[in-house]
Amino acid sequence: FSDEGLALIKEAIHFEPNVSLFHSNLAKVYLSQQDTEQAEIAYRRCLEIDSGDLDIMNDLANLLRTKEKGPGSKSLQEATELLIKVVAKRPLVPEYQINFGNVLRDNLQYEEAIICYEKALDIEPEFAGAALRNIGLIHSLREDYDLAKEFVNKALEVDPKDSGALNNLA
Repeated sequence: FSDEGLALIKEAIHFEPNVSLFHSNLAKVYLSQQDTEQAEIAYRRCLEIDSGDLDIMNDLANLLRTKEKGPGSKSLQEATELLIKVVAKRPLVPEYQINFGNVLRDNLQYEEAIICYEKALDIEPEFAGAALRNIGLIHSLREDYDLAKEFVNKALEVDPKDSGALNNLA
Protein backbone atom coordinates (compact mmCIF):
# COMPACT_ATOMS: atom_id res chain seq x y z
CA PHE A 1 0.00 0.00 0.00
CA SER A 2 1.22 3.44 -0.82
CA ASP A 3 1.25 6.53 1.32
CA GLU A 4 -1.54 7.78 -0.93
CA GLY A 5 -3.64 4.71 -0.09
CA LEU A 6 -3.02 5.27 3.61
CA ALA A 7 -4.09 8.91 3.26
CA LEU A 8 -7.29 7.88 1.46
CA ILE A 9 -8.23 5.39 4.17
CA LYS A 10 -7.58 8.00 6.86
CA GLU A 11 -9.75 10.47 4.94
CA ALA A 12 -12.55 7.90 4.71
CA ILE A 13 -12.28 7.35 8.48
CA HIS A 14 -12.42 11.11 9.01
CA PHE A 15 -15.76 11.26 7.17
CA GLU A 16 -17.15 7.99 8.56
CA PRO A 17 -15.29 7.12 11.77
CA ASN A 18 -17.60 4.26 12.76
CA VAL A 19 -17.08 1.99 9.76
CA SER A 20 -15.19 -1.06 10.99
CA LEU A 21 -14.06 -2.02 7.49
CA PHE A 22 -12.12 1.23 7.14
CA HIS A 23 -10.24 0.58 10.39
CA SER A 24 -9.59 -3.01 9.34
CA ASN A 25 -8.11 -1.79 6.06
CA LEU A 26 -6.05 0.73 7.99
CA ALA A 27 -4.69 -2.06 10.20
CA LYS A 28 -3.70 -4.05 7.12
CA VAL A 29 -1.88 -1.06 5.64
CA TYR A 30 0.00 -0.57 8.90
CA LEU A 31 0.91 -4.26 8.98
CA SER A 32 2.24 -4.03 5.44
CA GLN A 33 4.45 -1.18 6.69
CA GLN A 34 5.57 -3.24 9.70
CA ASP A 35 3.87 -0.76 12.06
CA THR A 36 2.32 -3.26 14.46
CA GLU A 37 1.61 -0.64 17.12
CA GLN A 38 -0.67 1.35 14.81
CA ALA A 39 -2.18 -1.86 13.41
CA GLU A 40 -3.11 -2.94 16.92
CA ILE A 41 -4.77 0.44 17.57
CA ALA A 42 -6.76 0.10 14.34
CA TYR A 43 -7.87 -3.46 15.15
CA ARG A 44 -8.92 -2.39 18.64
CA ARG A 45 -10.97 0.42 17.10
CA CYS A 46 -12.69 -2.17 14.87
CA LEU A 47 -13.69 -4.11 17.96
CA GLU A 48 -15.00 -0.96 19.63
CA ILE A 49 -17.28 -0.55 16.63
CA ASP A 50 -18.21 -4.23 16.27
CA SER A 51 -17.19 -6.28 19.29
CA GLY A 52 -18.39 -9.51 17.70
CA ASP A 53 -16.31 -9.44 14.51
CA LEU A 54 -14.59 -12.83 14.65
CA ASP A 55 -12.19 -12.14 11.78
CA ILE A 56 -10.93 -8.99 13.50
CA MET A 57 -10.61 -10.85 16.80
CA ASN A 58 -8.59 -13.52 14.97
CA ASP A 59 -6.39 -10.92 13.26
CA LEU A 60 -5.76 -9.05 16.52
CA ALA A 61 -4.93 -12.32 18.28
CA ASN A 62 -2.35 -13.13 15.58
CA LEU A 63 -0.79 -9.71 15.97
CA LEU A 64 -0.70 -10.02 19.77
CA ARG A 65 0.85 -13.49 19.52
CA THR A 66 3.90 -12.02 17.81
CA LYS A 67 4.05 -8.86 19.93
CA GLU A 68 5.41 -10.22 23.17
CA LYS A 69 7.15 -13.59 23.28
CA GLY A 70 7.10 -16.06 26.09
CA PRO A 71 4.54 -18.31 27.75
CA GLY A 72 2.21 -16.47 30.06
CA SER A 73 2.92 -13.03 28.58
CA LYS A 74 0.12 -10.48 28.75
CA SER A 75 -0.19 -10.32 24.95
CA LEU A 76 -0.29 -14.09 24.60
CA GLN A 77 -2.93 -14.31 27.30
CA GLU A 78 -5.09 -11.75 25.50
CA ALA A 79 -4.61 -13.59 22.21
CA THR A 80 -5.71 -16.81 23.92
CA GLU A 81 -8.83 -15.15 25.33
CA LEU A 82 -9.76 -13.74 21.93
CA LEU A 83 -9.32 -17.08 20.17
CA ILE A 84 -11.28 -18.95 22.84
CA LYS A 85 -14.24 -16.70 21.92
CA VAL A 86 -13.63 -17.07 18.19
CA VAL A 87 -13.36 -20.87 18.24
CA ALA A 88 -16.36 -21.19 20.57
CA LYS A 89 -18.54 -19.29 18.09
CA ARG A 90 -17.10 -20.80 14.89
CA PRO A 91 -15.42 -24.13 15.70
CA LEU A 92 -15.55 -25.33 12.10
CA VAL A 93 -13.26 -22.67 10.64
CA PRO A 94 -9.89 -24.38 10.17
CA GLU A 95 -7.91 -21.13 10.11
CA TYR A 96 -9.25 -20.28 13.56
CA GLN A 97 -8.29 -23.73 14.84
CA ILE A 98 -4.74 -23.39 13.44
CA ASN A 99 -4.33 -19.94 14.97
CA PHE A 100 -5.70 -21.10 18.31
CA GLY A 101 -3.30 -24.04 18.18
CA ASN A 102 -0.41 -21.65 17.53
CA VAL A 103 -1.31 -19.55 20.57
CA LEU A 104 -1.66 -22.64 22.74
CA ARG A 105 1.67 -23.98 21.45
CA ASP A 106 3.39 -20.69 22.24
CA ASN A 107 1.91 -20.94 25.73
CA LEU A 108 3.39 -24.47 26.07
CA GLN A 109 -0.05 -26.09 26.05
CA TYR A 110 1.07 -28.73 23.59
CA GLU A 111 -1.71 -31.32 23.95
CA GLU A 112 -4.41 -28.69 23.52
CA ALA A 113 -2.57 -27.26 20.52
CA ILE A 114 -2.36 -30.67 18.85
CA ILE A 115 -6.12 -31.09 19.33
CA CYS A 116 -6.68 -27.79 17.48
CA TYR A 117 -4.39 -28.81 14.62
CA GLU A 118 -6.14 -32.17 14.33
CA LYS A 119 -9.54 -30.43 14.26
CA ALA A 120 -8.35 -28.17 11.44
CA LEU A 121 -7.16 -31.21 9.55
CA ASP A 122 -10.51 -32.97 10.05
CA ILE A 123 -12.48 -29.89 9.00
CA GLU A 124 -10.53 -29.06 5.86
CA PRO A 125 -7.83 -31.28 4.37
CA GLU A 126 -6.47 -28.18 2.58
CA PHE A 127 -4.98 -27.23 5.96
CA ALA A 128 -3.06 -30.51 6.22
CA GLY A 129 0.33 -28.93 5.58
CA ALA A 130 -0.04 -26.31 8.32
CA ALA A 131 -1.55 -28.79 10.76
CA LEU A 132 1.07 -31.49 10.20
CA ARG A 133 3.95 -28.99 10.22
CA ASN A 134 2.80 -27.56 13.55
CA ILE A 135 2.28 -30.98 15.12
CA GLY A 136 5.81 -31.81 13.99
CA LEU A 137 7.09 -28.61 15.57
CA ILE A 138 5.48 -29.54 18.88
CA HIS A 139 7.16 -32.94 18.83
CA SER A 140 10.45 -31.20 18.09
CA LEU A 141 9.92 -28.85 21.05
CA ARG A 142 9.34 -31.96 23.17
CA GLU A 143 12.62 -33.32 21.79
CA ASP A 144 10.90 -36.29 20.13
CA TYR A 145 12.80 -35.72 16.90
CA ASP A 146 11.83 -38.97 15.16
CA LEU A 147 8.13 -38.21 15.53
CA ALA A 148 8.73 -34.58 14.60
CA LYS A 149 10.46 -35.66 11.39
CA GLU A 150 7.58 -38.02 10.58
CA PHE A 151 5.01 -35.21 10.79
CA VAL A 152 7.17 -32.71 8.94
CA ASN A 153 7.73 -35.22 6.14
CA LYS A 154 3.95 -35.73 5.93
CA ALA A 155 3.59 -31.95 5.61
CA LEU A 156 6.16 -31.98 2.80
CA GLU A 157 4.20 -34.70 1.01
CA VAL A 158 1.29 -32.25 0.92
CA ASP A 159 3.48 -29.36 -0.23
CA PRO A 160 7.13 -30.07 -1.08
CA LYS A 161 7.84 -26.31 -1.09
CA ASP A 162 6.42 -25.66 2.41
CA SER A 163 9.13 -23.35 3.76
CA GLY A 164 7.88 -23.72 7.34
CA ALA A 165 8.11 -27.50 7.14
CA LEU A 166 11.55 -27.33 5.50
CA ASN A 167 12.71 -25.04 8.30
CA ASN A 168 11.31 -27.42 10.94
CA LEU A 169 13.12 -30.31 9.29
CA ALA A 170 16.50 -28.54 9.53
